[in-house]
Amino acid sequence: FGASFFSGLYKVPLNGWIQQRVEGRKLGKILALLNMAIYSGVLISALVFQGLSFLLSPTHLLIVIAGLAWVITLITWANIPEFLIRYMAVVFGKLVFRFKIRGAENIPLNSGALIVANHCSYLDFILMVVAVPRRVRFVMLKDVYDKRGINWILKKLNMIPIRARGGGNDHDEFNELVRTQIREGHVVCIFAEGTVTRTGQLLEFKKGIEHIMQELDAPIIPIHFGHVIGTPMSFEVGRSKMTFPTPSSLRKLVSISIGKALPSNSKAFTVRQRIKEMEAESFADSVEETETVGKYLFRSLRHNRFWITDAYESVTSAEFCLRALAIAGKLARPLSKVQTIAILLPKGIEGMSMATALQFMGKTIVFLDRSQTVEERHHILQRSKAKVLITT
Repeated sequence: FGASFFSGLYKVPLNGWIQQRVEGRKLGKILALLNMAIYSGVLISALVFQGLSFLLSPTHLLIVIAGLAWVITLITWANIPEFLIRYMAVVFGKLVFRFKIRGAENIPLNSGALIVANHCSYLDFILMVVAVPRRVRFVMLKDVYDKRGINWILKKLNMIPIRARGGGNDHDEFNELVRTQIREGHVVCIFAEGTVTRTGQLLEFKKGIEHIMQELDAPIIPIHFGHVIGTPMSFEVGRSKMTFPTPSSLRKLVSISIGKALPSNSKAFTVRQRIKEMEAESFADSVEETETVGKYLFRSLRHNRFWITDAYESVTSAEFCLRALAIAGKLARPLSKVQTIAILLPKGIEGMSMATALQFMGKTIVFLDRSQTVEERHHILQRSKAKVLITT
């Protein structure tokens, strides 16, 4: 049952992969061939099932079929481990992070490319796998690549080894390995900083990307990971210790920006400058999405218990919150097209309820005072461009 159920995790992405990359009449031929192969297998399986049913009981027959399914599954995993690793990485990534991905359409679907990204944590490869809709070849240290027990799977995953302090010949060999992968139409990822940032700032980019792309006519795709500092396996600013998974560090919103392709002759400084610009754009977006005053008030009133009192009445914070929500509900439609609102209300719970309701609605409030003259109020309304005045 398990092998049959999880086979869908292989078949459905495979169909999506084919439909995404094959166009025109060729797609129909490939899908027809695929369906013919699938249903031929179903027919053969039915005949084998019928033949074995004369020799085995239904229980033993299902055990044999399940065993064969697991054998085929293990053979597939051993020969094509990328699908399993990618699935595990995506599941793990969605448990640890929340994602906001922009620009996925900038990744070429068929041709080779070099991805250059900033390096904020030791889990950046998870972010890369989640964001990029292709199998990515990563660069890793040769000392780790050569370790027994994991070397075979790293080869299957097409990892590209590099020596930490190699000479000219080692660098030439590494550059040629990367070029070969890109020429063959694969996507290679390199973290040009060379190490995980400890300061939270973008470090200097190594010029290795210029040497790699010297003989290639392939795009460079810049990627920026934002708001990663403070998540597991990253370094908080001013601290030398790595952040380990804690309830406060999990499920943070991480922004992943995929920029438009840069030409192959781009300098390392130019690529870094583009990623720096993407960092600024990501920060601007996050400012727009930060918690508003209304949301902060609502959360405070909902979670904290206290009394609000004026000369006429006294209410709990929960009652005050419900009253403000009721007022916001009544004003939602009449004020739907108005952003700036002036209010002239008596001090006390009544005026506070109206102001809080407008805050819940995300409105900009201009407070007027009864001690002001008519001319002063008129001047304030003109300067603020308030379209509505609420008063009693």
